[in-house]
Amino acid sequence: MEKRLVHKLKMYKVVVDWLDKNKSQLESLPQFNDSFNALKTVVNDIEQLSISSSVETNGVTLDKAGSRMILIDLIIQVVRVLKVYATFTNNQIMMNDIDVTNSLLLRLSEQQLLVKAQKVVEHAKSIQSEAQNYGLTEEKIAELLEAYDTWHSKLSSVRTTVVERKNAGDQLDAHINVADDILKGKIDLLLDLSQNTQPDLYNEYKASREIVNR
Repeated sequence: MEKRLVHKLKMYKVVVDWLDKNKSQLESLPQFNDSFNALKTVVNDIEQLSISSSVETNGVTLDKAGSRMILIDLIIQVVRVLKVYATFTNNQIMMNDIDVTNSLLLRLSEQQLLVKAQKVVEHAKSIQSEAQNYGLTEEKIAELLEAYDTWHSKLSSVRTTVVERKNAGDQLDAHINVADDILKGKIDLLLDLSQNTQPDLYNEYKASREIVNR
């Protein structure tokens, strides 16, 4: 949440608290209760949206990075076996498909790594029964598949978090506009009526409307 919006939210809460405290002196003003309740509702919504829009992706991103490293490590383990098998069976197609190194995998984009992992899994499944003597077990392939699925789900989690945060940010802006409209278009006008009869009360209200940048 931007700093200016944080300061605005603080001001809204101060105003709501002040209006609530002085409600008995203000209820006689035309449509005060309706305007006050509308302001309270939108300020509460803003507070909830500010939490959603400030959700950090760091934890999810770090989790995704860890899952990627596990996947890369398992790809390399399986590729070692496939290379030996492809060499002794003269399988050039397989050799070309699995021609990877750890550093190359680290440089691949997310989509490229998905494609490469799928290709390794395909080759591993196709020769598993023949390559058991090379150390290619069903358990190892299952482990690779699990790592693939886990990392793939982490990609979706990061994207979902980013989208949700953006949506909350858009809603936050809209709600702040509503709060400003209620304050400027209703509450401020109603409190203007108190200037002649209750100047001290009016001055207190104006003080609560100040946005303190600290």
